[in-house]
Amino acid sequence: MIGALRILGAAAVAGAGFYGASLWYGPKIDAQATQIDALTLQVAGCNARLTNINEDKESDDAIDSLSDDDLRNSFDGWLLPIGGDGSVY
Repeated sequence: MIGALRILGAAAVAGAGFYGASLWYGPKIDAQATQIDALTLQVAGCNARLTNINEDKESDDAIDSLSDDDLRNSFDGWLLPIGGDGSVY
């Protein structure tokens, strides 16, 4: 009987220790998970910026590859409003 009480007492002490450890380390683990999420978002933002830079370079190269005649002889209808016939509204 005394052996069973010792085992139960040891189990209670171990349980209290694990509970205390979870109270101590729980917030730290949550903080680390939050930091991981923040870093993941930062990396995603960097990837988006890199994609935008590459697309911008591609569009700049497309414009730079046009000849001077193509640039001078372009239709200026894109300057007018939709249905642009030259009239104001």
